[in-house]
Amino acid sequence: MYYLGKYGSEASRREYDRIISEFIANGRQADVPQSRRNSHREPHRVLPGLRQKRVQLLSEFAFTHPPPTQLLNDLYGKTIVSQFTPSTLKALRRHYLDRGLARDTINAYIWTIKRMFAWGVEEEMIASDIAGAIKLVKDLQMGKTTAREYSNVAPVADNIVEKTLTCMDIQQYRDMVRVQRFIGGRPQDVHNMRFCDIDRTGEIWKYTPFTHKTKKLGKIRMLSAVS
Repeated sequence: MYYLGKYGSEASRREYDRIISEFIANGRQADVPQSRRNSHREPHRVLPGLRQKRVQLLSEFAFTHPPPTQLLNDLYGKTIVSQFTPSTLKALRRHYLDRGLARDTINAYIWTIKRMFAWGVEEEMIASDIAGAIKLVKDLQMGKTTAREYSNVAPVADNIVEKTLTCMDIQQYRDMVRVQRFIGGRPQDVHNMRFCDIDRTGEIWKYTPFTHKTKKLGKIRMLSAVS
């Protein structure tokens, strides 16, 4: 028997979806351990301070990673961290599948949740075996899942770019688009461009952005164009 909450409420529907997803992820077997049933009705089982640490863990990551953790909090926000298992993560992944998300997006969301638990271990909030167990959940593989694939996005044709430029009233914006095409960079590369970052001593100008998304990995990004 499972208590879902007030009849007809949104919370009871979410709890129903969660239990059904876990049932499917568990191979359609109903032998869910008793310790995982009605966990929200057993606050006396939570060790002192664990409930507060759990909420802090979820809420801090939800603040910086809202898309992947929003559904996690809706379905498992009241679940004790020690009861979050690989089957639970697979059940959550099933919800992402049902929402029609692409395979790469689902894998990225699951990876973020794994990082969340790893962060909890690093901060000594949860036991390492919890994060280690869900880390073993494999990514969805191309051709072996019902999740859709992203379609390849080709470069925008030059004639379309030129037509778009005529609709830009601000000259600075038009120049930024032309520079981006010229150097083959990202919008942030043009937005963050400074004269001090451009080496103009030679025939080929070299632009080294002072910030970029792979900088934290110790990589140097360099773009160039002929003057």
